[in-house]
Amino acid sequence: MLDEDQKSKIIGIISTPEFKNKVFLISTCQFLFNYYLKMYKNIKNTPEDIMYLIDGEYKLTLAEKKRILKAHRFGVVLDPLSLDIIHDPPPWDVQEQPTVDNTSHKIFRNVMLHSLRSDIKHQEKLLTPENWENFNHKKLIMKINTQSQLLKNMDIIHINRGIVTGYNEAFVIDEDTKNQLISEDPKNAEIIKPVLHGSDIKKHKINFSNNYLIFTKHGIDINKYPVIEKYLSKYKKNLQPKSKKVSKRQKGRSHRKYEWYEIQSTSLFYKDFEKPKIVYPTIAHHLMSVFDTRQYYLLDSCFMITCDDDEMLKVIDAIVSSELINYILQTSIEHINNRGLRFNKKYIEHIPIRRPSENIAKKLVNQKQKIVKGYEKLDENINIDIIRQIQKDEDILNKLVYKLYELQEPEIEFIKNYLAKLDIKYNTNLISQSK
Repeated sequence: MLDEDQKSKIIGIISTPEFKNKVFLISTCQFLFNYYLKMYKNIKNTPEDIMYLIDGEYKLTLAEKKRILKAHRFGVVLDPLSLDIIHDPPPWDVQEQPTVDNTSHKIFRNVMLHSLRSDIKHQEKLLTPENWENFNHKKLIMKINTQSQLLKNMDIIHINRGIVTGYNEAFVIDEDTKNQLISEDPKNAEIIKPVLHGSDIKKHKINFSNNYLIFTKHGIDINKYPVIEKYLSKYKKNLQPKSKKVSKRQKGRSHRKYEWYEIQSTSLFYKDFEKPKIVYPTIAHHLMSVFDTRQYYLLDSCFMITCDDDEMLKVIDAIVSSELINYILQTSIEHINNRGLRFNKKYIEHIPIRRPSENIAKKLVNQKQKIVKGYEKLDENINIDIIRQIQKDEDILNKLVYKLYELQEPEIEFIKNYLAKLDIKYNTNLISQSK
């Protein structure tokens, strides 16, 4: 047990300039946690503010982890409370260290256990300001994932990429061509679908560019649609599947089993296009998701999320629209130069979702609807009052999500500061994202 004099010395030393630039090794953090957790398990009646039991497994509290890391960062192992719990002698010694003027003063130097010293010996990555931010991020993600479920682990969720035609010039048509094909044979309307490019999806809204897809899925009886067959035959050389041994000059699409008039994708999930769904472009600076009920089909520059529970899908739509989820994605996906992020399935399916109460779920969905309506008004008239109201509504949605994930003010401030830097770097703002 430390006496008051020792305590005051520790406090004084930690606040001295010698410790201002102290660093410790990120790769040893988990080792530290495991080491103390093992010791704590052998102590009876360990306080709940240090360790707790969940699903049959003991975990250190967030406060205790912070305490351990802070102590080691400043050259001490643990504070007096921990010493009382562990019943170990003080794990540091008092050593004399000469100063510039040849005087000496006492500092508490960390005396690492042999195993910890060995572990550190083989590490190279020191804690720089940049790495400290990464470390804070990892801790924050661990907390967010607690009591959350990843999208990929939700059986009711389905994430799929849009259709690969193999040759958009033939299969994607404009309004006039669509009208002409239908006027020649009304039956053609059965396989002509409104389709979105990634560039059609903006923040909280869709700017439909009046493009349509000739959806000749695998196995279609093309004899039922002679006008469509005749139209596609103009592009037949470019639509033929290539042979296995492809020459550079050979025209055609990827070597697969499909007829020349069929789209390249198998599109086994094509019925999902006609369900309520969340759609978003594959590449963007932020995840610009929109809840679609107009049965748009998608090209391969887009993705969609569908759900067996429409109400839950609306909740997920609200959550993924928040700055918290934006932060998670921004820190887990590499930027493609100045083009933004590539939101592939492997990243989206790792979004952690917490199931809210019925009351909170309603608030989330209603708030998202207010934001969508605000963007619709902004589309009609760019007005500063509308912009301010949208920002207020987005702020309310963000606060609801932060509360749902039980984040504290310092954590929220950390997220906001990180995203603010990105907004400056990529010059993004509410108006430019909505155009």
